[in-house]
Amino acid sequence: MQHLQPNTTLQGGKYRIERVLGQGGFGNTYVGVNTVFNERVAIKEFFMRGVTLREDDHVTVSVSVPDNRESFREQKEKFKKEALRIRLLKNEHIIGVQDFFEENGTAYYVMDYVDGENLAERLKKTGRPMTEQEVRGILPQILDALKAVHDAGIWHLDLKPANIMLDKSGNVKLIDFGASKQLNAQKGGATTSTAISYTNGYAPREQMEQNYDKFGPWTDIYALGATLYNLLTNKRPPLPSDIDDDMSEDKHLALPFPENVGGLKFLVLQMMKTNRLQRPQSVEAIICSEKSRKEEPKTKTPPKNSPQRAPSSNDEETFIAEPQPKQVKKGAATNPKPPKPAVEEKSETLGGDSENPKKRKFALGAYNPFKTFAVIVCAIIAVLIYGNYTSNVNKKEKASEPQTSQVESVEPKFVQRKQYLLDSSAQASGGQIRRSTEPPNSESKERETIKQSDARQSIVQLDKYQQMDNRVRYGCYRIVGTSQVIKAKEGENLKKIANRSLGPDMECYLEVYNGIKASDPLTEGQEIKIPKLVYKKKKEAPIE
Repeated sequence: MQHLQPNTTLQGGKYRIERVLGQGGFGNTYVGVNTVFNERVAIKEFFMRGVTLREDDHVTVSVSVPDNRESFREQKEKFKKEALRIRLLKNEHIIGVQDFFEENGTAYYVMDYVDGENLAERLKKTGRPMTEQEVRGILPQILDALKAVHDAGIWHLDLKPANIMLDKSGNVKLIDFGASKQLNAQKGGATTSTAISYTNGYAPREQMEQNYDKFGPWTDIYALGATLYNLLTNKRPPLPSDIDDDMSEDKHLALPFPENVGGLKFLVLQMMKTNRLQRPQSVEAIICSEKSRKEEPKTKTPPKNSPQRAPSSNDEETFIAEPQPKQVKKGAATNPKPPKPAVEEKSETLGGDSENPKKRKFALGAYNPFKTFAVIVCAIIAVLIYGNYTSNVNKKEKASEPQTSQVESVEPKFVQRKQYLLDSSAQASGGQIRRSTEPPNSESKERETIKQSDARQSIVQLDKYQQMDNRVRYGCYRIVGTSQVIKAKEGENLKKIANRSLGPDMECYLEVYNGIKASDPLTEGQEIKIPKLVYKKKKEAPIE
């Protein structure tokens, strides 16, 4: 039996148990009667789950294991301190303690009975979240109770909907100070070295990490923000780590709100900052914020034809009155001439009537989008004309240059390409051919200076491998030297050697470099030069 039976009496019959109100890890709460004054009270009994048990009389409490007696004694002392703390808190929104006594091997304290329900039970019963108006109706009472707790140097440390009672008249009562701690007057934080219990979703990071030196009003403020979130959404608040994982600015992924929640959403987000230094640092700050919100004057639309206040840089009041229609006396002309202005001003408009107030904003001197657009178009046309002019001038200058300059611009490419063929054939034949840097019309004269036999051999070799060289010219690599010399195996040709040395379809480089067709068989042990290739940045045009 974990709890006392109905009609059990305590303190010699002064208190009588009626029924069980609630059960927790460290105690049982009963609805009882003070038989002296015939008043209904709430009685809390210290009872540790898993450590204590009832004896055969169903009343006496004993420790099941002798090793747990010291722990039982320490926790019972904390239970007594809890009663004393609540006793010192004199506030209409905090549950009051009437009596404390030890009996049946344990301890009890007697509290005021609240005829109502806690907010967690209300959410469960209605199955819907509370409206913002309903939450704002009870928030000032919760703030007043929490301020009284903090002013007494106590942190509640277990603020949640289940620990906030609401009676049938709408009055709030803050209950269950089992996790509360006294402020350390010398160092700050909490005066404890034992682990502090907490409820996931309502405890900030410093409480979950048991970092007592960082406890403060902001610790309960986080729990209050989580409580408001639960009341407004009927959803369990997320862990601080889940809030940190949400990288959105308004934390709408971790803390989604219904669309009908307005100003309280911003307050909850501020109170549930995972960084304790970014939360409101006191309950007074929240109270002042809510009070200033209520005292904000509502802007009223001034009546028609009434003076309107204009902003002024001094303390004097400046009024701007709307012009009133001028009354015409009897007998006066119905269409009097307007008075001549002292200074005549131009009021030209772009294609509009100067007397039309809607078109008057386009008057000269004011910002005109059409004029700006026209200026931009004119600037673009001027740039295009100037560019066309400079291009024509450059073409005329090039046309006036002598014809030889055009030949010289093409000639180096031809000579360079021709020289490459001569060098390739010379490497294949083992001979040397004289480099030619002169134009094509002087090529025949230079060949006369070369021996007749070497020249004929070189030209024949160029014609023989002209098609191979075209493949090299169109390829992506340039021959810059010899990479290695390998000996051909029996039955091999250049295509097989290229496959194992350079890669597939690379035999054209071996043909040009060695002067041998890829299909010609090679003799065993024949030396083949493997060219060293460099990737071309830009392909050269073929010789025409």
